[in-house]
Amino acid sequence: MTTALRFVDHPGFHRSVLATVTGAAMGGSAMAAIGGIESPHLVGALVGALAGLSWAEQPRSAWRIGLRLCAAAAGAALLVAGMGLAGIASALALGLALGSTRARAGFVAAAGALAGVAAALAATRVMGAQETASFAVPLTGLFAGVSVGLAATLAIATRHVSLVADPVAAAYRALPPLQGEARELVERGRAIWQGSAELTLVDDNRDLVKDGVLRLFAVAERLQAAPALDGAEVDRRIAELDLRISACTDAVAKEQYTEARAALGDQRRYVDRVGAARERIVARMHHCVATLEKFRMACAQLDATAAAREAADARNAMSVLGELGEGLAIAAGATPALGLPEAAEAAAAPASA
Repeated sequence: MTTALRFVDHPGFHRSVLATVTGAAMGGSAMAAIGGIESPHLVGALVGALAGLSWAEQPRSAWRIGLRLCAAAAGAALLVAGMGLAGIASALALGLALGSTRARAGFVAAAGALAGVAAALAATRVMGAQETASFAVPLTGLFAGVSVGLAATLAIATRHVSLVADPVAAAYRALPPLQGEARELVERGRAIWQGSAELTLVDDNRDLVKDGVLRLFAVAERLQAAPALDGAEVDRRIAELDLRISACTDAVAKEQYTEARAALGDQRRYVDRVGAARERIVARMHHCVATLEKFRMACAQLDATAAAREAADARNAMSVLGELGEGLAIAAGATPALGLPEAAEAAAAPASA
């Protein structure tokens, strides 16, 4: 998956829904009983819905309450003037957009306007339906107010729902072409993440899998970027210099050949150390993948004790993997000709498990 649907602040949404529907129902019932104006049930439901929403929001804000009451008054004026759809749509659009983030205020306002149109049409049908013709006017107004409140809550939901980009999918797309074991391990890590999406995991456990797979991707990319050094050419040149040294009769030339031979010996040790670093990184990548797989299986079996144990192992494996990956990057950037084999030696040094 490339995106994930997130619904935030569940308690806040439930509180807003209950207060909005209750306020709209009470307002619609009261105004329908009082009458005396055009569409009293809509006026009462609109004011009640926005008042209920303002009461439910935490922390309460005086300026939001005031602006919502002003929006409700403007909408009621349009309703009384016979512009019912425009009145309730504009009032809900402004009232619901207040309190939302700037990034989504426009989207929430548009949803509020559509909800206002749907609310007006639904309330009108309730008031004119044959099934409600025998009801008392306050009861009919209550049902009309409930329809307004429910329509408003559909728009309120847009303040809580968001689409979150999948960081693992994004990192996978950004990887360069991989080959060999690096590609195989990356694919296994991606499968672990996709499999975890089907499980009901707490945020900490999901973040652990995500961080582990992202660390795996980063190290695989470094492994691919670091050149796989071949010591065969260095060995060939060392053998050639050995022959020249043994056949040389001039003392100065022999000394130069010997110094060149020593430099090639340093290069050969550097190649060996980088090779050892690569082998250890690949082994640690296998360990990290296997640990994440065990952790996911423990979570799938709802084994809290095993999950906690495997989570600790996974965090340790990821930490060591990151250190080895950084060591490989340093080793690959070192220049053996300048006498810097220490970086490769550090990368190949044993890491505590």
